Amino acid sequence: MYDKHYFDRGFGSNYKSGYKAKEKSNVKYFHFVRRKAGSLTGKKILDIGCAYGYFLKHCWDSGARVYGMDNSLHAVKIAKRLLPEGKILSGNAENKLPFKYNYFDIVVAFDLIEHLTSPYKFLTETSRILKKDGLLFIATPNADALQKILLKEKWHGFVDMGHKYLMSPLSLKFLVKRAGFREIIINTPFYPLGRFSKILEWTGRGGQIWLEGRK
Repeated sequence: MYDKHYFDRGFGSNYKSGYKAKEKSNVKYFHFVRRKAGSLTGKKILDIGCAYGYFLKHCWDSGARVYGMDNSLHAVKIAKRLLPEGKILSGNAENKLPFKYNYFDIVVAFDLIEHLTSPYKFLTETSRILKKDGLLFIATPNADALQKILLKEKWHGFVDMGHKYLMSPLSLKFLVKRAGFREIIINTPFYPLGRFSKILEWTGRGGQIWLEGRK
């Protein structure tokens, strides 16, 4: 189902302009990772569910060694064009990840874990391929979101038929901790509310969960 139509159409109020509008999200994700991880120069970064590779392009421009993986042949083809210097693979995140133990400094999974049949299995695999003190970054719809209460069945977490699991901040933190991560930090940003996002984050009701975990 993850063909050109999937990536170019919109899902709910957050995606009215289609997938190209998500470049703004990738910029936000990049700044989120850069702020937490510091300099990316020389670091090996894997983006699982890399889609068109926009996030990785920002990392490459910052000196990182970039790797991407997606189960969409359409998306991988475009990502390879965007990042001829990177290593972009076609693969299913439901399976054992095709990387060595303790290989990456950073693994990211943005808008991915909600699509998986076994999020816990995926998290144990990310732990396996991360170095000691390596960082995992996740973004996923927040099942406790205020938007869900207001929009009901029109909320973007429900509209995308590819979603299998929707998690709360507490349940996601529980899974990540069980998978072997420590120093878990969670935010629930209220985009696009700008400076008001920080004021409201304490409620835990933002539209997404942003998680940082250290192995």
